[in-house]
Amino acid sequence: MSNDPVDDFLPMYVSPLRSIPLVYTQPPSDVPVLTVENYVKWYTLFLVHPTGRVEQIPFPEESPVGSAYCDHVPNPLACQKLAADNGWVWDENSLDMIWGRWRREAELDPEYDPETGAVG
Repeated sequence: MSNDPVDDFLPMYVSPLRSIPLVYTQPPSDVPVLTVENYVKWYTLFLVHPTGRVEQIPFPEESPVGSAYCDHVPNPLACQKLAADNGWVWDENSLDMIWGRWRREAELDPEYDPETGAVG
């Protein structure tokens, strides 16, 4: 902590297209960090690079279990695989939000198949 209050604020990253704040608010990591918009629906993922640059990342197309996404919610298992395959890490708060929304919207969908993880 410095004596300058401006230095004590956490960074705020925003989505490049919609200028919505992202959930990740820590200083840039040594490795790229995946996050989502601080919004009720997600249409893409975002990568915060070690330089602080924000890049839009499409939802995964494949999932190790079931559907890769359901409407505006990416499958958290697909998200974790996407990060692992690329050497990225997930912002814990973002991943918690994805798990929660997946549970509420995908797993509670009447067409959700708990055996395969597929929706519809």
